[in-house]
Amino acid sequence: MLDLTLDKDVIEDKETIGGGGNSRIWESGVYDTIIEMVTIEESSGGATAVNVTLKSTDKDSKLFPIRDTFWITSGEAKGQKTFYVDIAGKKHPLPGYTSANRLCIATEGKTLTEVVPTGEKKTINAYSWEAKKEIPVEKYVLTSLIGKPVQIAVQLFKRNRQKPNASGVYEDTAEVFESNEIRYFANAETKLSVGEMADGVAEAKFMSEWDAKNKGTTIDKTNKNLQPAATAATSAKASVFA
Repeated sequence: MLDLTLDKDVIEDKETIGGGGNSRIWESGVYDTIIEMVTIEESSGGATAVNVTLKSTDKDSKLFPIRDTFWITSGEAKGQKTFYVDIAGKKHPLPGYTSANRLCIATEGKTLTEVVPTGEKKTINAYSWEAKKEIPVEKYVLTSLIGKPVQIAVQLFKRNRQKPNASGVYEDTAEVFESNEIRYFANAETKLSVGEMADGVAEAKFMSEWDAKNKGTTIDKTNKNLQPAATAATSAKASVFA
C-alpha cells in the first residue's frame, strides 16, 4: 500500500469562494448527492487516482451521474509523492489529494489515509475503451463511502479539445467542449464545508456563499488564438472522460 501521509511541513490549500433535458454536464452550483462509486487506480506511469461517481439526490433532476478523477500521487518519475514543491520551496498537497481527502472527511469524518486501508477489491462494471462498453473488472473500491450522502460544489469549464500533432505532442484544437470539476465538499447533514469543520465553525456559510457567487457561471479556459470550430462542434458538450 502506498504511503499517503502528508509531511508535517506541507501547507494545505484553503477554501476560496473564487470567481434542459438529460445532461452529462452540470451547471456550476452546489448540489446534494449520493456517492455511487469510488475506486483507486494506478496509471501506466505509476500515478495514483481516486475516481468518484456521484448522483443528484433530486428525484426530478435529469442529470446523469457526475464523475471526477482526483490524482492523489505523482507518477514514478516524480517519486509518487502526495505533494508538490512551489518556487519558494514550500510543499503543498496535490490538488487531487486535497479533493479526495475532503471527500473522505465530509462523508466519514476520516482522512484519506484512514479510509484507503479499509477498501477492498471488488468486481464491478466499468467502461472499457477497448470493448467500447461496460464490462466486469476488478477494482480497489473504497466501500465505506458507497451510498453516503455528500454536498458538492461543481464548477463548469469551457476548454479546447486536444489532439496529438505530427510529433505526437498533444496540442489545442479549435474544437471547444464543456466539462465539470468538483471543487469542494460539505457534510450532507450539517452543510459545513471541510474547511469550516477544521476551523470549528458552528454555522455553515461557505457552500451557500460559493453558490451565490458561482452558480450558473462558466470559466472559459479556451485558447483565444484559435478560431472556433463549426457550430456543431463548438456547442458540443462532453463529460470529463470524453
